[in-house]
Amino acid sequence: MVTVIDLNDAWAVFNIREDKLRQFAKGAEFDATIPALGDKAYRFEVTHVAAMGDFATWRATNSQQGYDMRTFEIEARPVSPIEGLRAGMSVLVTEQPNQG
Repeated sequence: MVTVIDLNDAWAVFNIREDKLRQFAKGAEFDATIPALGDKAYRFEVTHVAAMGDFATWRATNSQQGYDMRTFEIEARPVSPIEGLRAGMSVLVTEQPNQG
């Protein structure tokens, strides 16, 4: 078995609750840190958004809301190459302030 990895075509995948999705629309940019590379923030751009399967639904925290929140998968790519980035590294996003 062989695994081929193209380090020049890196991306990160995030699972985002639908009530936070407006902050991660396709084309949106955000900052994230990569603990393995230190405290520096790196800029990412959302390149893909898709609904996850029904099994990935998040329950509403307030039963009076009357609905369950879905989870969406977003794919984001670094705006510029990140030296030292490797497959499997964690990419952390702090909660973004509401925009709108």
